[in-house]
Amino acid sequence: MSKNITVYTNDPNQKILTLELKAFIKQSIYLSRKSITLQGMAGQTITQSIEVKAGEDKPLILKPTFFDLDQKVSYQIEEIIKGKIYKIHFTHKPGPVESYSGSLTLETNFLKKPQIKILIWGNFTAN
Repeated sequence: MSKNITVYTNDPNQKILTLELKAFIKQSIYLSRKSITLQGMAGQTITQSIEVKAGEDKPLILKPTFFDLDQKVSYQIEEIIKGKIYKIHFTHKPGPVESYSGSLTLETNFLKKPQIKILIWGNFTAN
């Protein structure tokens, strides 16, 4: 994270200073992105993925608790490095022209981030 601060001084040679503050904020869980957009032509199969990384020194456990797009989208949780890195693959099931939105909620075993919610949008148009 980076922030700039403007400081006004009474120094005649340098009335305004800009200070930059930088910090690394350690998170419990890192997401490569917070949402997925599946788009293409009606009838196509489209897949997008999100990477989930543990930011704590203990193994991360993910447990699906809510998914409201099972008629339109399938998902698969792939464990890349045991307890550390996961990939969640979302695949649009071929269908008609349509737009939709929904989400997948995952429960975690980390107290600082007990839940992850991934938003999902779909937009499929005519050829």
